[in-house]
This record gives sequence, C-alpha cells and structure tokens, in this order.
Amino acid sequence: MGIFSKKTVRCEKCGKEYQVRITFGTHICDECVNREFQKKQNVRGYIDYAMRMGWQDYTEEQLDQIDVHRNQILEKYRQVQGISKSELQNASDNYKKLTDDQVSDILVRIANSSITSTMGAAYSGCFFVPTAYEKTIVDVEDVFAVGYTNDYKLQADGQEIILCAVFTNDPYIPVFPMIYVGKLGFFDVMKSKKGRQGVNDLFESICPNLQYPVQDLKNLKKQVKADGSVKGNIELKFMLERISDATSGIGIFNTNEMHSDLYPSSAEMMDQYGYLQEQEIDQILHMDKMLNRNFWNKAIKKFETN
Repeated sequence: MGIFSKKTVRCEKCGKEYQVRITFGTHICDECVNREFQKKQNVRGYIDYAMRMGWQDYTEEQLDQIDVHRNQILEKYRQVQGISKSELQNASDNYKKLTDDQVSDILVRIANSSITSTMGAAYSGCFFVPTAYEKTIVDVEDVFAVGYTNDYKLQADGQEIILCAVFTNDPYIPVFPMIYVGKLGFFDVMKSKKGRQGVNDLFESICPNLQYPVQDLKNLKKQVKADGSVKGNIELKFMLERISDATSGIGIFNTNEMHSDLYPSSAEMMDQYGYLQEQEIDQILHMDKMLNRNFWNKAIKKFETN
C-alpha cells in the first residue's frame, strides 16, 4: 500500500466516515464544508459587518442564530396588505381605466409596501436595511440612540448633508450610518434647521424605544460620558469610539464609501416580504413620463386631502 493510498477518517463535525489520501490536519467531509459555505453565504452581509468591526469569526452555531434573528424580524413585519410588482405593473399599464376607488386602493397598498432609500440605509416605519451589507435588517424597536453631524465630504448646493449614527440593541448590527439631506434656509449657514428637525421627526416617529434625545453627536457624546454608562446593550467604549468615527467621517461612517442602492439580494429579500423601494415603484409607474407622472401626482394629492 503506497504512502498516498486512501485512508478512512471520521468527520469531526458530523461523524461520517470518508476516505482521504492525507490524514494530518482537521477532518471535515465535503458535505460539512459545503454546508458551512452555504451558511456563510446566507448571512454574508453580517459577516462583512463583523469583519469591518474587527470582530472574531462567527461559529456555525452563531451563523444559525443570525439567520433565525433576521427571519424573526422579517416575519414580524411581513407585509400582507401591500402591492406586488405584477399588480403595480398592471395598474401602471392600465391607469387610464382605473376607477377612483381602485386608484385609492392602489395608493394605500403602495404606501404599505414602500421603503425609502438613502445613503447608508433604506427604511420603512418598521425597520432599517443597511445598504453596505447585503440581506441585513434592523428592527426600529432596537434603536436606542441617534446622533447626527454635518458631513463635509459630500456637497450639495442649498442643502446640508446630515450624517446620522444610529445605535441599536441588535447584537449583530449595533450601529449603522444613514444620510439625511436637509434644505438650507435663507438664514442658515452650513446647518439646516429644517433638516435637523427633519432628522428628529423621522427617528422620533418610527423608533419607539429611544433612550436619548435625537441630537448632535457632540451633545450625545457629552451625555453618554457624563452618565458613565450606556442606556443600551453596547459597551461605553464602543459607543464613544463609534461617535468619534462618525464625527471624523471614518470607518463605516466614511460617506465616500456609502451608496443608496440596496444590494440585489437585499431588494429581493424585501420583495419576498412585501416591500418595494420607492425608486422601483416610480420606475414601474413610469413617473419619468409626463402623462403618467401627472396622473399619479394628481391622484396622490387628491388622496392626501381626503
């Protein structure tokens, strides 16, 4: 029998016996290797986030827990009163034939299904979907603090680019960035009063468990340091470091590395649970065409006034 003849070994994960030519090192059968690879692919966004944070690799058990955690959020907010792409397409193709009641029903279901995308995260009234990490989701009920600052890397005439640091009790996504664009008033100098009030209104309206006022990051940092502890499930050192990162626009808060489009896999995940991005809805309704845009804008205005 040659030195490289096959030998029988036992898989250290499942206990299955299989044959190999080299017996030193760990013994993991092909089925277990493939299964672990599929698990990692399924939660790749969470693994990428952990790598960005410099955390240790997740174990197989933790990968399973992440999948369960994500599915619990998705099932919790599964939209059953929304509108599908096919229904929306049919409405778009036949909008001239729709009755007022049909239009009203469509607009209600669009509102139920719609999610807003911005740099850093898409959001609805129930959850946030970070755009940098595919197939990740954060429950609005897990958000406990939001701080904001002006971002000078991005420029827009007559607007302030407001960078938000959103802190959560989600063990897998404890903080993420999100951009809010505020319009500068005539008397505003670099800081948009309406924009910052818009940030407050947005997060205070959809995040029921905020433990701090939505405020400038410098003030949030002062409050947390004065308390000497965090009113959430993250460590004080971690929160202060992330506030510093956001203030400096580095790490996950580097706006030069952000985008507003969801990964195709994230968009597909949202679609499976009854949600569509606003820009996707606009595309299906052909809002770039004058006749279509006029029809739907008139219908929306009428719907909002009733």
